[in-house]
Parts: sequence; structure tokens; C-alpha cells
Amino acid sequence: MSGPEIPNLLSSLRSARGGRGRGRGRGGHASSSATHDSTIQGTDTDASVSRLSAVDLGYLDDPYAQYFVRSSAGPAARRLPIINRGTYARTISLDTLIESFLSADQSTGPDSTPKQIVSLGAGTDTRPFRLFASKARPGLVYHELDFEVVTSKKLRTVQAVPLLRNILTNVTQLTEHSWSSKPSGGEYYCHGQDLRNFSLSKASKEYHNTQDAPQEKPEITLPGLRTDIPTLLLSECCLCYLNGTEASDVLNFFTSRIPNLATIIYEPIRPDDAFGKMMVSNLAARRIEMPTLKMYPTPEDQRTRLRTAGFETVHHMTIEDIWQNWVSPEEKQRVDYLEGLDEVEEWKLLAAHYIVVWASRGSGFGNWGGVGAYKYRQEISQMMYVSGETAEPPVETTSIIEDIVRQQVIELLRNCTELASRRGSKSISINDLIFQIRHDQAKVSRLRTFLSWKDVRKNVKDSDDKGADADLAAGDDPVATGDNTTDEASKKNKKAKVGLPWEPSSYYNVEVPEREDEEDEEEEEMNYITLQRLRKADERTKAMTKEEYVTWSEYRQASFTYRKGKRFREWAGFGIVTDSKPSDDIVDILGFLTFEMVQTLTEMALKVKEQEDLVRAQNGGDNVGTAKKRKHEGALFDFPSEGKTPIEPRHVQEGSRRLQQRPKKSRAMLNGTRISQHTPLNIF
Repeated sequence: MSGPEIPNLLSSLRSARGGRGRGRGRGGHASSSATHDSTIQGTDTDASVSRLSAVDLGYLDDPYAQYFVRSSAGPAARRLPIINRGTYARTISLDTLIESFLSADQSTGPDSTPKQIVSLGAGTDTRPFRLFASKARPGLVYHELDFEVVTSKKLRTVQAVPLLRNILTNVTQLTEHSWSSKPSGGEYYCHGQDLRNFSLSKASKEYHNTQDAPQEKPEITLPGLRTDIPTLLLSECCLCYLNGTEASDVLNFFTSRIPNLATIIYEPIRPDDAFGKMMVSNLAARRIEMPTLKMYPTPEDQRTRLRTAGFETVHHMTIEDIWQNWVSPEEKQRVDYLEGLDEVEEWKLLAAHYIVVWASRGSGFGNWGGVGAYKYRQEISQMMYVSGETAEPPVETTSIIEDIVRQQVIELLRNCTELASRRGSKSISINDLIFQIRHDQAKVSRLRTFLSWKDVRKNVKDSDDKGADADLAAGDDPVATGDNTTDEASKKNKKAKVGLPWEPSSYYNVEVPEREDEEDEEEEEMNYITLQRLRKADERTKAMTKEEYVTWSEYRQASFTYRKGKRFREWAGFGIVTDSKPSDDIVDILGFLTFEMVQTLTEMALKVKEQEDLVRAQNGGDNVGTAKKRKHEGALFDFPSEGKTPIEPRHVQEGSRRLQQRPKKSRAMLNGTRISQHTPLNIF
């Protein structure tokens, strides 16, 4: 993965280490020599080359990586597949967490809360260029700390490359060791600072005015550092080069000044097993030591470390866990096609020895700690789009929707398991699932239609596979034979009516054939809401262009289950919530219901937001007419106006609360007593 943290898997890897290094300007022991510092700084070259290797091969998209690799050294070295995959996995993990941090509790417009990132030992990291170039980070304050020689080199590179200079504009020399820039909508600061000075500054203050006072060091100052906004402290294989006291003092510097603080630490772990010993030995051969690797050898040690530092919520995952759980099957397939990876077991072993720990305290982070547990952000965004939410929903919104939907699915499975046990069965049936939504006649009707057409498609496929129409295709006369084979085939390919578990199959001992146009009043009523939804969809699509309609049609196919069966089973809790092994039909029905849940929740959240916007417009007086006019005349795919914002988490939460409301009759039955009422979760 990155620079020195990748051990020599084979002797040939000795010179092929690296990833997206973050400038190893961390220092080491207090007595480290200039040669040792130079060794640590030199790993930044390995890191930048490894990142460029991953970019050139298509693992990552980073147009800025090429500018931090010296062209005079010839073509950039191509790293081994296992190194490229490590660079990719580590980058994805940190990008996901940072994106979630920037999106947490974030609203759009002038009232949006600014966020701050402090990157320790940043080196030639290109992340600030990528973030500021997106122009979607208003109010972002970005700090980078590293050795002065590293930060000076970065400044020269920025000034020499027009593309970088256009991003980090208005460069100003703040102090002898710090420079800054004012990119579009944000602030950038680069500090030439040896992190060991944080400990020396602390020691100078503690022993001041004593006979044993060390040589006094001025207190550390970081121009532009804000203490009043949510801040993320990033240590990408950085603090591991300091001894335990020095690393703790760096953390303490920020925890003592910033109340709303989060951190991400990426470091190696498990130095005591066979692979870990080889890793430590290979690093020692390069005269590189990682003192904290011995101090915090296990994931739990890393978690305890951050709790001791004052963080309230702490989470961790190994790189192997992140690869398995955060990278979608489709993306895994894409990465696999880039290069063949023969060392699969070696990759798993390597990835299990690196950990990402993230923690937070204070406010401004929303559900940031739960990132990674969410597997359906893209699918939920597409379902919301189909349901009328055309603005890009923030991560927080899709995360809350996924939490609610998963809670609904778990409740469904628990209820179905209980029904099955009453029958004396260990397996959930289709009827058990249908019975859970019996009170929603419109949804039952849509599910019956879904199952009917599913049955038709299956029968047609079976007929094609068996060549049932071979004679007809050859031109034979389809005369009905005595055994009525043609009629039987036609019946199979006809849309069947799916019976409901609470309906008797027939009151007579002889089944009465149904007419094709037969539909009772109850079924017409059940279809009414479905027709209303179709009319609404028709209204949405009238003003679409061809490209917009293609996108809308594509998003209608979004599913929690289609070609994602294994992921869905793990997500839903099969084997944990229920011991029943789901059939394909069960999974398909749950996939249908999850789409319905997201759609219902989105429509309710849109209604909540519409009411909120109307109240705001009414309080604004003269803006009411304008707001109402925009509401009626604006098309679905109009360019977003200043007043059009995406659904926020509070709208989803209020929508969910309304969907869980029950008639007051049940409360009245308690005769006014204060007995706590335990009501089951309402399945919507």
C-alpha cells in the first residue's frame, strides 16, 4: 500500500513499495539523525510513484498524480498487482470516510457549516487538489503539515504547473515555514513543521522556570487553524513514525483546542505473528522503525488509544474488511479485470495487517461513525430519483433511509419466522411475507402483479429452453391435438392470478373457469392507488428529454437484490435474524418490497419538505406567490434554483415518524392509564 508500510513480500518487492504516500515527514525518535529523517522523507517518492502506477493502470482517477513524480527519472515504475490493489483499497477507504465527514450534517447554501481537515505528514498528497477542483466544498479549510523541505518542494511544484496553480490561487508566504492559498470557496494552508516539535514545545512549557528546563522552544502556532468548526485530523501512516509520547502529544495538541474533532488513523498492526515479524524485519532493513506498531499491535489497542485521547465514538476495519464490505461486487470485478492477481491469499494476509481507525467527539459529524455499514447508497439514490427526488441526496440521507429500510426488513423476517414456527416449519414461505402487508391492499395488488409476470417470464423461458414452439416456427399448422398441448402451452404463458393466503381457493368442489376480463370491485379498488402512482410518474416524465427519460428508465431497474443476492442476504440478516434459507422467490419479493419502502419514504419526505418550504415562504410574505408559481410551473428536470435543495435527514425522520403513526383508538383502550404501550413496527 503506501511507502514503508508495505513489507517486502518477496525480495523483488524491496524497491516496489509505495502507494499514495502522504509524505513521511513525521520524524522518528527524538535522537533521530538527519540521515534517518532523510530516509523517512524519501519514502514520499516511493509513495508518489506507486500512486501514479495505480492511476496509469486505471485503478484510480487522479489527474494530478503525474506532477509529483520526477520525469527526469524516466517512465514511472509499474508496481506489482498486489501493491496497486493495496493503493486502491487504502485510497477508497480514506476517500469514503472523508467524503462522509464533509457531507455529515451539511446543508447547502450560505448557511452551510464550514469543515476543516488537518493532514499530518501530507507530503505530495493530491487530495486537496481533487477536493478544491470539484468546487462543491464551500467553506473547506485544508491544512497540511510536513517537514519544511517537503512543503517547500510542494510549493515549487504548484508554482511550476499551471493546472495546480489555477486551483491553489493567490499563494501567500505567511511565515518562514508556512504558505497559504485561497482556492475557490475555501482556504488552504501548508505548514513546514516537524511533528516532534509538538512534544518539545510541551516539555518547554512544563519545565519552564526550573533548573532542569530544556532548551526553550516557542509554542507551536499553525496560521489559519480554526477551533470553532468540525475538524478532521488525518494520519495516513504518519503517527506510527513517532514514539508513543510524541504521537500522544500531537493528538493532545488538537484535542485540547478543538471541541468538535474527528480523526482517521491508518497504520499497520499485528507485528507479532509470522507475517508481522517479516514486515518489521523488512522495514528495519530500510532503517525504518514504527514505535507505535509495538505499542498498539491489535485493533482493540488502537481503539483504546483513541478513547484515552478523549474521543467518544471509535470504529475500525482492516483493509481486508474494507475490500470485502465497502467495494461493490461490480467494482471488484472491474479492478480484477485491470490486472490478474495471482497472490490472492497473500493479498488477504497483507490487507489484514493494516487498519483504518476512525473516531469523533462533539457535534457536526452526524452518523459519520456508521459509514461503511451502508451497502446500497447508489441504489437508494436511484430509487429516490425515480420517486421524485432529482437533487443529489447527501450521504446522511441515504444512510438514514437504508437504516430504516433494513429495520423494516428485519421486522418482516422476524414476523415471518414466528408465523413459520406456529406452523411447525423452519422455512419462511411466500405466503408468510404476503401476510405481513395484508393491510395495504394497493401494495398487495402490485405484488400480485409482480409475481404474475415473474411466473410468465419463467414459463416463457422454460418453453424456449425446451423448444416447445419449434413446430410452430417451422410452419406447421397449429391444429389442436387430442391432448390439447397447444392450449396447455398458451395457459402457461398467460399471466396467472396469484392467490392470497387468506382467500379460499374455491367454495365449490369444481373450479369455475375465470373470464379474461373478470375483475371484481375489490381488485379495482386495490389498483386505484397503483394507477394514481402511474399517473404521477406519467406527469414526471412528460417534460423529459430523451436522455433524461433513458436515465429515469434505467434507474427504475435499481434493486437491492437483482444480481446482489449474497450481499442482500448478509445485509438482511439471514442466518442471524432467521435460520431460514431464503428461496429465490423470497429474495425477489423482499427486493420488490424494499423498492416500495424507499419510494414510500421518499414521497413522504418530499411532502414534509414541501410543507416546510411553504411555511418558510409564507413567513417571507411577498415570496409566497413566487414560491407557489415555481412549484406549479417548474418541471422535474429544470435546472435547480436557489430555493431547490435535496431532502435532508430531518425530512426522512419526520416522514418515517408519520408512517409509524397509529389511530388514537388503541391508546384510548388503555382507559387513560399510563401503561406503556408496546406497539410493533408498522411495515410500510
